[in-house]
Amino acid sequence: METRAVREWQRLANEILDASWEFMNCCSVNFDRGFIGELLTLSQLIRTYDRVLSDEGNGIRYLGSSKKNIDIQLLLKGREIRINCKGTTIHERQRPKWVRQHARKFCSISLSSDGIYEIRPKEDYDPNFFYVYVDVKAWLNTHRPDFFVLSDEEAKRNFGADYARNWNGRPARTNDSDDMWVGCSSDPNVYSYDLSDYSDNTLSRFAGCIKEPGAGIWQRT
Repeated sequence: METRAVREWQRLANEILDASWEFMNCCSVNFDRGFIGELLTLSQLIRTYDRVLSDEGNGIRYLGSSKKNIDIQLLLKGREIRINCKGTTIHERQRPKWVRQHARKFCSISLSSDGIYEIRPKEDYDPNFFYVYVDVKAWLNTHRPDFFVLSDEEAKRNFGADYARNWNGRPARTNDSDDMWVGCSSDPNVYSYDLSDYSDNTLSRFAGCIKEPGAGIWQRT
């Protein structure tokens, strides 16, 4: 990926984020938190890996909603890292609450003949797939987002196992719902999970493929 292209991506992402921050704070309206979360992730990845993105074989692609479950593709020394971003502007109990997700992404769910759940965590891990949870509300308040990074294995192991503990052996939920929220929920019947152990505000988690990544936290210039 050419250095000029990397710089242009960074410039455009920052301009959109600056304008979005001013609009959202001026109008007190939260719009498209998912897109903002994706741009914040893209911008931070470029800042962190700026010095190596232009190396041969390396690069970054923004896919947005064009490819299901993959928002950003990061290429580092022959490794393709696929990233799914989840953004939120909602806090409950002073913790972020991310958008609704489906437990079937993380565990296998079936019903017995008498309508009782049989649930177990999935074990088909993709080593190149990661979730990046973006606290957009923190960015609105401080101009610095909080990022939390989980591998596919960590997400399935944690979310899947805890959802199974909560619902395995219980009667089916209304309409066989598998809704779950990551972060926290005011509804005790809705599964939730605290991501604080996976905080990674520089997104340096992916640096295992390279020797000297850059550093820094995205902020308005």
